[in-house]
Amino acid sequence: MSENNLATFDQTTRRTALKRVGTISASIIGIGSVAGTATATTSIDVTNGDSSKSGSGNTRVGSYARPNDNEMGALANSSGFGNGSATARLYGQFDPSSDGSYDVTAEYYRAGRTYTGGSGSASANISLFVRGADQGIKRNQVESPGGKTVGTTTQTGGFELSGSTTYDVGLEIKVSCDEPFGPGSIADFFNNLPTQSPDNRCVKVNRINVSPL
Repeated sequence: MSENNLATFDQTTRRTALKRVGTISASIIGIGSVAGTATATTSIDVTNGDSSKSGSGNTRVGSYARPNDNEMGALANSSGFGNGSATARLYGQFDPSSDGSYDVTAEYYRAGRTYTGGSGSASANISLFVRGADQGIKRNQVESPGGKTVGTTTQTGGFELSGSTTYDVGLEIKVSCDEPFGPGSIADFFNNLPTQSPDNRCVKVNRINVSPL
């Protein structure tokens, strides 16, 4: 083969190889773009809160939600006899881009205690939740702190969401107690009581994120 033919062959081979590399690189970039879109995370600002309570007998109940402080609390305390429950929620709004599965992740601080001194019971349940118009509320219970609990944790729960619905997305604490007869039962994550141990009993939301799966 002549030198001119060899030079032409080498140039043609090089151009073909570069085209193939360029095609593969473009494909990889395309895959990266799709993956980035699929895993986009939305940060939810806490803008709202609500609370409720009920009790009977010799029971003290309380609840509050302070979205400006990202703080909420709940108390159910039965002495001698009675029962009660209290619920508080903090949340913001989220508009899914499409129907599908989503993870809700919350980092939050909680300080409180549950105690049963007799034959009764007391519990505290912390849940992630979503609430859409005409869909009611969906919960994913992520923690049931017992005894004395103080510290920060991060929890994640999965939900099926509709792209045509605006959702409230947030964190909920529900406490309850039941004392048929005895020294008392208490579930206390309520900051409006005189200082006891642990101090500053409450649930405080640090962040809430939503990610499509």
